[in-house]
Amino acid sequence: GIDSKLYLDGPGVQLGASLYAKYGQANSGDSAPQKSQDDLILSVTPSIPILPIAGIRLFLEVTGETQFAPGKVDSQNTNFLDPLFLYQSLFLGRRFAHTSEDGFGQFSLVAGVGYAFQQTITNSFKFEQNRNFVVSPNNPLSDVQGQVTLESGYSAIVDLDYQRTIATDLSLHMSFKTVALSKDGLGGDLTKARVTSLLLLSWQYKFLSLDYTTHLVYDSNVSRERELDQALVFGLKLDL
Repeated sequence: GIDSKLYLDGPGVQLGASLYAKYGQANSGDSAPQKSQDDLILSVTPSIPILPIAGIRLFLEVTGETQFAPGKVDSQNTNFLDPLFLYQSLFLGRRFAHTSEDGFGQFSLVAGVGYAFQQTITNSFKFEQNRNFVVSPNNPLSDVQGQVTLESGYSAIVDLDYQRTIATDLSLHMSFKTVALSKDGLGGDLTKARVTSLLLLSWQYKFLSLDYTTHLVYDSNVSRERELDQALVFGLKLDL
């Protein structure tokens, strides 16, 4: 797993970037290995000040989400970049950042609302609303679903990061991000939306770590049900 964040502060243009990649596999006897986690999320977020007195900034977040290995969602086969979800959200918001006086704690929060353009790129993955169609050489998937699906709607983003050194060699890190993207306008059908939430909690003592992650995804194109995976991992950790 990789969980990395970069933020470049400045009086004018600021730049944030993050990479979250997790892959887990469960092995039991002679059974085929089963995926327990599979996420790849990359975000880049530049911003400029709009109302400096009020601390309001204009953000542009560009994010891509996919998975590494073959799997299934609602009996549909998934693969690397199939599907691939992209969005570009232009939103107004604020960024709060604070470092404790003792230097042992850091806190940052970005929150805002705006408008987003969304693209879902597929190869053989069928959207939920197209699964009643029979796909055959005489009626290929391209007749009912393009490889790139374009959508747009309102967006709301909350991104929080907290780190604290609790005692000698003992530290806590918490990261939480929620993104809501509408596809049917403000006040429209709420089922036609995409909502993702990612929570990470990490306790580290020297080189030993205990990590808990939970990832919630709802996308009306992918499934009528919410996808939720959770993991608790004990292992060794190296900070760079």
